[in-house]
Amino acid sequence: MQIIPYELDCRTVFNKTLRSEPFYVVIYRLFYYSNSRDKALVDDFINKASALKENVNGNAANGTKYDRGEETLLSDCLMGIMSEYFWKYYLNAHKYLVKPTPFHGAIGQIDLELVSSHKTIEVRSSCVKNGHQFAICHPEYQFDILGPYHNPNYKPEDEVQKDFYVRTLFEGNNQYLANAVKRDGFCVFLVGGATKKMMSSEDFIIRKDLLADGEVPLMGNYSQYLSIPFSKALDTRQIQQLVEQD
Repeated sequence: MQIIPYELDCRTVFNKTLRSEPFYVVIYRLFYYSNSRDKALVDDFINKASALKENVNGNAANGTKYDRGEETLLSDCLMGIMSEYFWKYYLNAHKYLVKPTPFHGAIGQIDLELVSSHKTIEVRSSCVKNGHQFAICHPEYQFDILGPYHNPNYKPEDEVQKDFYVRTLFEGNNQYLANAVKRDGFCVFLVGGATKKMMSSEDFIIRKDLLADGEVPLMGNYSQYLSIPFSKALDTRQIQQLVEQD
């Protein structure tokens, strides 16, 4: 496994980018065929994702009625497991700072917890077909840090706010992620996050209605998220520093 930290200057990618500050990214590059340890790690990820797939609702994560299908559901579970693992791996690189939380179902799920303060970290992930630089830097179609959401059809109450929200990106199509991870050079991108305070500030947040891929936008069949675009988000090193200082 290779660990590749680097600073992304969005101004060199898109002239009209809204991200003026460099964005520190950490890449974990896996070699399934040429590294036995990476192969064992990936096989473990897939086994855990397969088991999780059998225990979660096959509907989209936002509670709509769109059936994701077996391959997509497996990939979604795999993304979640790998995202949690690599954020834990990164934050614990120099000192034991965070631990995973038991999975009790989507409602109230936290993902990671700070050992000292018991503050909570929500880990969320996405695939981007145009690459991580597009997701972070594009002036119009930049991705964001997803915060708490509310869907009256799925969660009767607003989601409890976490102390930190962090993001992971995978390049490609999520439907084929379980196959793509079984190749040399597969990359996991840790791409920063935001704090609870930021998610409570009108200076940072936008509100957006999201549907699962392929969902029909029927009335009320959506989840409203608070989110912070990457142009205003904390980068990966800034998240690490805040966790270490807590």
